[in-house]
Amino acid sequence: MVEVPPGVYRGPLVLTRPVTLRGRGWPVIDGGRRGHVVVVAGPDVRLEGFVIRGSALAYSSEAAGVVVEGPRAVVRGNRIDDVLFGLYLAGATDAVIEHNTIATADLPLERRGHAVYLWRARGVHLRHNHIVRGKDGFYFAFSEDTLVADNAVTGCRYGIHYMYSHRNAFVANTFVDNAVGAAVMYSTDVRLEGNTFEGSRSAAVGVGLILKDADRVLVRDNRIARNATGIEVENAPPTPDGWVRLEGNVVAFNTVGLSLMSTAALTATGNAFVENLVRASLDGLHRVRWPRERAEEMSRALGILRAVQQPAATVEDAAEAALALYEIAISIPNTRDDLDPADWDSVEPMEAGQAMPMEAAGEEGGEGTQAQLGGSGEGDEEYESPQEIDFRGDFKPELVDLLMKLRENAQGGQAGQQQTMPLTPEQLAELLAKSVEIDLNAMDEGDLDASTGMFLSNLMKEAGTPASEKGEQGGQPTSDQSTGEGPGEEPLKPVVTVYYYDEWDFRAQDYKPRWCAVKEAKLEEGDEGFYEKALREHAGLVAQTRKQFELMKPEMFRKIKRLPDGEDFDLDSAIEWMVEKRAGANPTEKIYWRRNKIERDVAVAFLIDMSASTDEEINKRDKQFDDDDYDDPRKYLSWWVSKRRQELTSPPKRIIDLEKESTVLLMTALETIGDQYGIYGFSGYGRDNVEFFVIKDFDETLDQKIKNRLDKVVPIRSTRMGPAIRHATYKLLQTDAKVKILFLLSDGRPQDHGYGRDRTEKEYAIHDTKQALNEAKREGITPFALTVDRTGHDYLKTMCEDMGYEVVADIESLPSRLPALYRRLTE
Repeated sequence: MVEVPPGVYRGPLVLTRPVTLRGRGWPVIDGGRRGHVVVVAGPDVRLEGFVIRGSALAYSSEAAGVVVEGPRAVVRGNRIDDVLFGLYLAGATDAVIEHNTIATADLPLERRGHAVYLWRARGVHLRHNHIVRGKDGFYFAFSEDTLVADNAVTGCRYGIHYMYSHRNAFVANTFVDNAVGAAVMYSTDVRLEGNTFEGSRSAAVGVGLILKDADRVLVRDNRIARNATGIEVENAPPTPDGWVRLEGNVVAFNTVGLSLMSTAALTATGNAFVENLVRASLDGLHRVRWPRERAEEMSRALGILRAVQQPAATVEDAAEAALALYEIAISIPNTRDDLDPADWDSVEPMEAGQAMPMEAAGEEGGEGTQAQLGGSGEGDEEYESPQEIDFRGDFKPELVDLLMKLRENAQGGQAGQQQTMPLTPEQLAELLAKSVEIDLNAMDEGDLDASTGMFLSNLMKEAGTPASEKGEQGGQPTSDQSTGEGPGEEPLKPVVTVYYYDEWDFRAQDYKPRWCAVKEAKLEEGDEGFYEKALREHAGLVAQTRKQFELMKPEMFRKIKRLPDGEDFDLDSAIEWMVEKRAGANPTEKIYWRRNKIERDVAVAFLIDMSASTDEEINKRDKQFDDDDYDDPRKYLSWWVSKRRQELTSPPKRIIDLEKESTVLLMTALETIGDQYGIYGFSGYGRDNVEFFVIKDFDETLDQKIKNRLDKVVPIRSTRMGPAIRHATYKLLQTDAKVKILFLLSDGRPQDHGYGRDRTEKEYAIHDTKQALNEAKREGITPFALTVDRTGHDYLKTMCEDMGYEVVADIESLPSRLPALYRRLTE
């Protein structure tokens, strides 16, 4: 054992051998903002009685006060403060972390690290620790066989953030005043017993305990109180033979006691839902227990619920039931009752007519009532209305069983990694029919029709594998050397490659991992004449643009003077050398010159909006006729004939047409100057189907096939900009250019199905797009947004903030404006 006296010791400290370090009088280890402070790399290390502070604060560094990598480490009785991450257990086994006080650096929430971060850890014991600040208190990822007991967590986003971890227990912990007490997701064999989850009243989340896609979970003897929502269950358990048990908990004084967001097979025994009937109205009553002293009120309320669930119940019956339930609710005192568990029993609903005589209710209903919930009697607390439940996406119950099978076998798929989908209709049919294990390389969750009859074909479609058609005849297989152009060969369908990206939730100030599926495919070829037609139509502008871009080409060689070595003497420098030499000075030896070859090193990705709104005709945005002239029939008829003649000779153009023509001009100009460039289009519907079309990739040369693809740039669906920008950023990062530019061309704000709480919400999509642009900027890419939406300033000033953007008020000037903007960005 080494006893360390008081003082300040400079970190980082790396421990690679078995050792016990015990501080006396709280010695300080200060990392000086240079990476980790203490790294436990060897086995059997004990660290006790230190103040550990001053790690690096850059979030990308993942720097921590203490990093534990070696087995059997003991970190006891330390104060860990002013660090990015508190304790980072990276692959640690059989570690003991106890009696520590942990507070991460006082940074904005999105820039903080977790207080205790477990990554692929096993057999860890976390006991009697006190966490007062962090992004999340305990963050579990792929960690197993861990005990978390007698800890206290406050002031964090999640007390427990628990994902993809199994066989862990949380016992007798206290989680108070966090945004979420605990979130258990995508995990199995979890025990939560004797914990306290209180004070989670965040406007964005505010849940005591979240169970999402979790199986074999036991929640026993916990106190869950004073939260916006006590317990929220979403798709847990995810399989019909799984289970989640709630036993003997006290769930009280929450705005909503239990929120069920799926058809989960939840077993509820002995739970105290004092202030609501949510559980009873959603999941039946045969396993629910209520206080005996309120049996009459509960029996009446349950009878009313049963009455309105009958097929013959009408809208009027539902309205009268709501009034009757309200009368019962205000009759129950809103006080804190500490009831013995033995005082609870099951309750049978009253007969419908006895519980709520419809005639009596109708006769008395006209007079109304002035009663209020809470605050009316002695000792009553003020009643708080339930908060709106945050939108968490569409629930797809038909995917529950299948997706668990897929998740168990899914591989890889981080942002930018390719995903292949070799599933066949026969394999899926066998999986659905027999629930057998199938060796899968990937999975893709898509929006599916609720009808089970269409389930198979829809899943195959969303997975990018065509479903078998009825009556399809088996033909000769296509050889590996086929191009799809030979006699008897069918045209080859575009290969779809799937990439997964995170999405930014500005309310939670965190990413939703692997939230969006970007499906990349080469755009099909269209009419051969479009490209040349656009060049002919804008011949004058093409010549002018080409001339302007030729001026941007650098000289092939440039004379560089004042060099220590070169092709020849620089006369001016040589004269200066002679003068200084004769004057007795010490002249410089840089008296040569040489010619250096100068080349532009620019790569640009153009991202074109192919949403349905680009189908709008240009002339519909501008007023073509003065309303005052409608009174003059001759003027109106003359205007109408002229307009009709113009439409017949030259059909009106759409926004998408001008986008395509602008792209033709720009491609011609870029070929002149020699910059690397890629042209991409994007559209889609929902987070599972973000379509990313390759018109020209960086490694492709401009040929007739690429020219033909431009004709197929057409309006399709919605505008989910965030994942499209992230994928374009990934494309740019594959190039070796020194200067990288991302150019976004759109006709309006980002908007898509599920891109926010509903279709009317705008902030979520704007903030995710802003975050995606910021991510590109952090990678050294220069983003620029160009929109033809005249109201674009309203959202672009938020979305782009300190980045470049421009609103083109005159849409028809787009073909000339786009090359000019590119010149400005790259000169």
